[in-house]
Amino acid sequence: MKEDLKLKNCKILCSLLICMMLMLSSCSVSFGMPDENSSEISSESAISKNTAINKFRNDTDEETETSGDKKAETKAETTISKNVETKEIKSETTADTTIKDDANTVPANYSGMSVSQIIDSMTINQKAAQMILARCPTNAISQMEKYQFGGYTLYGDDFKGETPDTVKKRISDIQNSAIIPAFIAVDEEGGNVVRISKYKAFTSSPFLSPQDMIKNDSLVQDTTDKCDLLLSLGINFNLAPVADITDNKSDYMYNRTFGLSAVKTGENISNLVGIMNDKGVASCLKHFPGYGSNVDTHTGIAVDTRSKSDFEGNDFIPFEYGINANCPAVLVNHNIINAYNDSLPASLAPEVHDVLRTELGFSGVIVTDDLGMDAIKLYTGSENVNVLAVLAGNDLLCVTDSVQCYNDIIDAVNKGTISEKRLDESVKRILLMKRQYGII
Repeated sequence: MKEDLKLKNCKILCSLLICMMLMLSSCSVSFGMPDENSSEISSESAISKNTAINKFRNDTDEETETSGDKKAETKAETTISKNVETKEIKSETTADTTIKDDANTVPANYSGMSVSQIIDSMTINQKAAQMILARCPTNAISQMEKYQFGGYTLYGDDFKGETPDTVKKRISDIQNSAIIPAFIAVDEEGGNVVRISKYKAFTSSPFLSPQDMIKNDSLVQDTTDKCDLLLSLGINFNLAPVADITDNKSDYMYNRTFGLSAVKTGENISNLVGIMNDKGVASCLKHFPGYGSNVDTHTGIAVDTRSKSDFEGNDFIPFEYGINANCPAVLVNHNIINAYNDSLPASLAPEVHDVLRTELGFSGVIVTDDLGMDAIKLYTGSENVNVLAVLAGNDLLCVTDSVQCYNDIIDAVNKGTISEKRLDESVKRILLMKRQYGII
């Protein structure tokens, strides 16, 4: 019996030892001994974590690099010669008005966005600024950083004593300060009106007048050479050709015209616009609805007493040719056209703009003649001419006092005189034109 009891106790002890060994083995598998896949899982987790950290660091670095002390800087894609290149974006426009302008700003890379999407991302201030084609001041670079104007016009004095390299550098600096690249415009008509080619630093002789181009059968060559010069400097918008007609050699406008009939003028306008489009330089028909025999509006008010049928059967014809040739812009003169509005200059008269849109079917950018001319200064209306110009239907306002114009527009939006929808209509046409010519 004792031997049987010992044997039984021995079996029980062995069973307990086996159970303890099994429990220890189970614990080691669960807590101390990884299987062959666990190291891979751990490694992948570490890589994933590192990737996330690096991405965060990169994103943070990019945000740090693209922000200033109190101003945000971004990168935008822009071009003047239709080649996309990256450039710095300067600070958002600072308003000089009381308008609360806290909408989104134009994103860093908008090249893949539609024009409508770009407009949706713009502030009220940026929209107002796009409508200004300012006379280029000496502080254009800092001014562009602050206001982000739609463009600048260069005059003769801007080329005096300069070289192609210095002008190109100045224009490049202006564009580098622009969130949305700017129109850089000139009046390089040829003949009496030349801003660049009168200086030998740029060309050996001035470009020919429209009449001399016809006499010398050089319209194609002269226009091509002109476009090449403008593009080489970074100029993308020529405020030409003159589509006015007159057969009176003593008229103020005669030497700037082709000196031909309405149809012949139109045919040459069409050819010239086509060449400029092929070269990638934006053109502008002027001076709608037709200057006729009127006096110089640079120095006084001109009143045109012709009938609507006179304009429709004669003066409109060259403009129709240019519009059909896809000219992107039309400039409106300051003559008071009694047949359409006997109290406002054409540039401020909605009726004249309605004719251009409805009767001639023009859907591009309407530009005012310079609102600093005496014809506007001597206009005795009590209304703000900058506001009237927007309400009349102009898209680009040619001005010398650009900051005043900017503030006037925003103040009118604050008061409800000008709607944001009205700004959007013009900005859409402006941006479509800029995209068409590779400016954005």
